[in-house]
Amino acid sequence: LLLGPKLDTLKAVRQDLETQKNLLSNYKIKAAALEKVEAEMAQAREQFNIAMTALPDKRELPSLLDEISKAGRDAGLEVQLFAPKGMVNKNFYTEIPFSMTVEGRYHQVAEFFYRVAGFNRVVNISSINMNRVSGKKGADNNKIQMKCTALTYMFVGPKKDKKKGSKSKKRRKK
Repeated sequence: LLLGPKLDTLKAVRQDLETQKNLLSNYKIKAAALEKVEAEMAQAREQFNIAMTALPDKRELPSLLDEISKAGRDAGLEVQLFAPKGMVNKNFYTEIPFSMTVEGRYHQVAEFFYRVAGFNRVVNISSINMNRVSGKKGADNNKIQMKCTALTYMFVGPKKDKKKGSKSKKRRKK
């Protein structure tokens, strides 16, 4: 009579102990996974910060365009045209193309490309068209004219879907 209730209590406590041990092992597994996830998050944050240095925001864009123009002048090129084209909006960035026409020697053009490649920002130069400058009397016949399109990018953040918001408003009115 005396041991019966104590054995039932002991059995219940042992079951509770097993439940607590299982719960503790589950929490240990989750804690180990949490450390791994935190390490991955820190690495992703670091990669994001590196990517952000390559994508200027609106405040830094004019200085980047000035740097590109200055790189052409510093390379000894005569900048004849530097004209922005229409911006193209993407998910989280905007493409900013602009046309350039420069005149100079071949090695000066190569120096310009080298200087642009050394920027800490992303600048792609495409659609390159080089032609020999038609000779003027007494002019340097080794000059070429290069027309190209330079493309840089600007971070703008993810787009918010306005269509979903307008549909939900229409449904509420009905």
